[in-house]
Amino acid sequence: MTQNQRVLDYIRTHGAITVAESSHRLNIHHLPRRIMDLLEMGYPIKRNDHRVFNYGSSKWVTITVYSLRKPKVKRKIEQLNLNFN
Repeated sequence: MTQNQRVLDYIRTHGAITVAESSHRLNIHHLPRRIMDLLEMGYPIKRNDHRVFNYGSSKWVTITVYSLRKPKVKRKIEQLNLNFN
């Protein structure tokens, strides 16, 4: 199984993935590249950044969470060029 497939399976199973999760659970150390690969393959992946406080360094840090976008019905209808008039 490729790294891209492992990331996709993880997101489908758990709903989302972070760099820390990909490193510790999947042994994938450059998640942004895998996400870029999946985007280039056409998977609808979204990125959300969250600010959290790191007690170890006593600083605020940004955690990026990747998940799959849910398709919107309206967007799908527009893509199909359906007219109901």
